[in-house]
Amino acid sequence: MGGAVSVENAEIIYVAEDGAIGLTESFASRFENDMPFDIKRPVVTRQHEALIKANWSAICQGTSAFDAVKHLTPTKFFYRTFYNMLFETAPSLRPIFRSSMTVQGKSLAGIIKTLATVINGANIVSAAHGLAKGHLKYGTKKDHYTVVGQNLLQTLEIVSGDKWTPEISTAYLTAYSLIYFVMLPVILNNEPVEITESLPATISKSEPISATAKRLTLTFDFNLIPSGRCDSSGAAWTNTVDIVVDDVSASSHWLVTQAIGATVKLYWIESNVRFEIDSPESIPSSVVFVSHGVGCVPFLVMLEGLYRVRETFYGSAVTLQVAPNQADVDAYTSAVTFTGKPIEWESSSIHYAPTVSADKLKDIAPNLAYSDLYVCGPADFIGTTEEAFVAAGGSKDRIHVYSFDNAQLGARKIE
Repeated sequence: MGGAVSVENAEIIYVAEDGAIGLTESFASRFENDMPFDIKRPVVTRQHEALIKANWSAICQGTSAFDAVKHLTPTKFFYRTFYNMLFETAPSLRPIFRSSMTVQGKSLAGIIKTLATVINGANIVSAAHGLAKGHLKYGTKKDHYTVVGQNLLQTLEIVSGDKWTPEISTAYLTAYSLIYFVMLPVILNNEPVEITESLPATISKSEPISATAKRLTLTFDFNLIPSGRCDSSGAAWTNTVDIVVDDVSASSHWLVTQAIGATVKLYWIESNVRFEIDSPESIPSSVVFVSHGVGCVPFLVMLEGLYRVRETFYGSAVTLQVAPNQADVDAYTSAVTFTGKPIEWESSSIHYAPTVSADKLKDIAPNLAYSDLYVCGPADFIGTTEEAFVAAGGSKDRIHVYSFDNAQLGARKIE
């Protein structure tokens, strides 16, 4: 056993002269009864490393199982398959994954990188222990690692298409088992927090942005990975979210009148209506946003996403904000953006109208037959907008409804 390993780690792992990495017999024998997989003495070899890297490279390039029209990109095919299977197999795990699916997908890809490079990891023990400790805060239990591992292997087999072999399966399972073994002392000797449907959140800021609406900043004891970041160090994670609330009902009035420091229950609303701005080619080339009142907020966020990729997004965006008075929506146009300014560029235009009609849509968006409509607002407004869009030449199968009804996504797939 001629490899180099720190004195601290020498009780847990060894590195052989050929570069293979495995567990010491004393450590493996202590925890073998807690290992759910068949590999009780995992040894990751250079051959395993090569197989994992080659397979992951093939997946990222697109295998025989990849359909560009359906899956958009190979990596999206990978993480959507994984999370759909995971939440179908173990729906109780959904509250653990509260960052966006795109961000979670990048984090999942990071797991593959870890499996591919574990043989070279001088700090494998400290990294694995840190990961296990971090997962405790998310409510991750021992059995969850088994479910995730099984789903990961099944996903890799599906997305690999004709590139999958028993040898590749063994390589992934061996690497996963080795890391899981090293994590076991932390997993077995610590209690994870309870998984709850909601999180207690403190109102840390309350800022008026119009006569009836406020932007509330909620702070909570749960780290989210911000969009565009997927590192596991936690350095860039955030534990705050901003929400915009319009004082138009008893419940919204209660919320906007809460004092700074008040504690509320924070629930996650899931939506399949979003843009994958890391893949601009997947975004419709002609986008029409139509919203009622505060319903413009999610579309302004999506519009800001398009603005960020405007150099590679070769399309256009037309926004129609509907409200009794223009002042009712003007405040949102700048207040909800990161810059605090309206989002403006040559391929985007923002319009106002007291009502939505086919004539208005044709006036502001002449290419409706080739446009995708995104609509948000009360049910009757959505119905009226859909009718106007079709009457103006739009297609029913190009209509996307942004809903605040979380129940409707329960049985739907992540798209």
